[in-house]
Amino acid sequence: MIDEAAPIAASGGPAPLLAPLRNRLFGALLAANLIASLGAVIQSVSASWLMTSLTHAPGMIALVQTATLLPLMLFSLATGAAADVFDARRVMLCAQLFMAAVSAALVVLHGQGWVTPWLLLGATFLLGIGTALHQPAWQASIGKHVPPADRAAAVTLSTISSQVARSAGPALGGVVVSLGGPALGFLVNAASYLGLVALLLRQRPRSEAGVHRQHFATAIRSGVQYAAASPSLRAVLPRAAAFGLCAGAVWGLMPLIARDLIGGGPVVYGLLLGAFGLGSVTSGAFAPRIRHRLTVEAIVRLGTLGFGAASLLAAGIAALLPALALMLVAGAAWVTALATMNVAVHAATPRWVMGRAFAAYQMALFGGLATGAWFWGAVADAAGLRWALAAAGAAMLATLLLGLRWPITVAVDAETHSAGASADPPVRVSIAPDSGPVTVMIDYEIPPERVDAFLEAMAEREHIRRRDGARRWALQQDLADPRRWVERFDSPRWSEYLHYRGRATTADQQAEARVRALHAGDEPPRVRRFVRRQPSAPRHATTSADALGSHPSSRDETAARG
Repeated sequence: MIDEAAPIAASGGPAPLLAPLRNRLFGALLAANLIASLGAVIQSVSASWLMTSLTHAPGMIALVQTATLLPLMLFSLATGAAADVFDARRVMLCAQLFMAAVSAALVVLHGQGWVTPWLLLGATFLLGIGTALHQPAWQASIGKHVPPADRAAAVTLSTISSQVARSAGPALGGVVVSLGGPALGFLVNAASYLGLVALLLRQRPRSEAGVHRQHFATAIRSGVQYAAASPSLRAVLPRAAAFGLCAGAVWGLMPLIARDLIGGGPVVYGLLLGAFGLGSVTSGAFAPRIRHRLTVEAIVRLGTLGFGAASLLAAGIAALLPALALMLVAGAAWVTALATMNVAVHAATPRWVMGRAFAAYQMALFGGLATGAWFWGAVADAAGLRWALAAAGAAMLATLLLGLRWPITVAVDAETHSAGASADPPVRVSIAPDSGPVTVMIDYEIPPERVDAFLEAMAEREHIRRRDGARRWALQQDLADPRRWVERFDSPRWSEYLHYRGRATTADQQAEARVRALHAGDEPPRVRRFVRRQPSAPRHATTSADALGSHPSSRDETAARG
């Protein structure tokens, strides 16, 4: 099994949870990220409670969560591409500075008495954009700071870190709001980013010499192609979206649970969120052992069942202690399901597309949460808070049926382990990185008795080509020589083709070896590469025929080369 999936496997012991902390840089980054996450939670508590004083409409209050999470749905593909194309350190630095500036501006606006419900939602939306920019870069960088054997533990530590923030942050947020009002919470959030900013500034930037970056739009497109073609990601994404959609009720309506069902204030709201976070941390501490004993699908179902039951029971609470117990269960179920899906994403994805794959997962999960917070807020407006919580819990339990259609599995080592960069192909003409499109044609000689096996092997080959970004893939048989077959595909430009050659995994090489074993020629399959050239207009009309070639066979040959 791959290193990221090792704790999930049935064989072998679970990876030590604290092993990644042997890397001091990772430990420092994790701690700084935790402080920034604490500030973000305090900011969220402050904004949610400020909104309850600006309006009494449940829908508007729930929109605070929507404004926080909606950017994670809208911009994740772009920010995931940025994490893979550019230096992740610079991406995280820009995100932290942007969020610090927005929080500082919110302090000033609140001090002047200019904050309105819609202005608060706008500022919250901007902070969500910063989070959408930061998270894929952070997730993509985890594998660069720890050895492969520690990656699953590092991913779990990152998830636990965010839940520690959700555990301590709400209680701190309640205290901060009680002591200094929402403005103090905004100020604390602005200061919380400074530690991570300082640490990122001290790191040495990654050298880009001799590296041709992917075009941004191409990077987004190849990320979408990979997510659509990866069986593991195709299962995780709809499950994460459904989980987030149903969980949005508890997240979006928790301020109203504290105020309307229990009759408390900001401290009670902080205690509810603190109980939720405590359950998350407790579950996260046992996550490696749980994944060692149960399958990925069983763990996700367990988390779904626990969260759905907690939401259903929350509809009937009227006192603080039962509410705290239910939030403890909901938090444990939350991290049980999401940490497992997070590890599954890392396990299913090679390093070259990690930022975009995690961004797709983030878009599905938080898009569901944002939509759910808005939808269940509207249900609470129309039918009441208790009905909204009960309906969300029932819907969460119904999503267990999705496991029959999209069971979550874990990739094997060869499917994500990089086979290493290939040497650049020989080039005897002048070609710029942006030249293209590039067409690749591979000639095979296949005896009739091997055709069925060849077609089966090439079906797998097509899947790999398209997953890694190839366009217009086709397999053709020579009508005059049935033993001759040609595989053809395009890349948009020469630099992208060079990137493509470096994406092969060990499993891809094994698939290629199966195809080549069916080739009957004395020499290996012939690989030909072509780049499109723009013909120039003839200088004189009388010589145009000469420029193209006057003999029909010459024109055919010219067309074939094009």
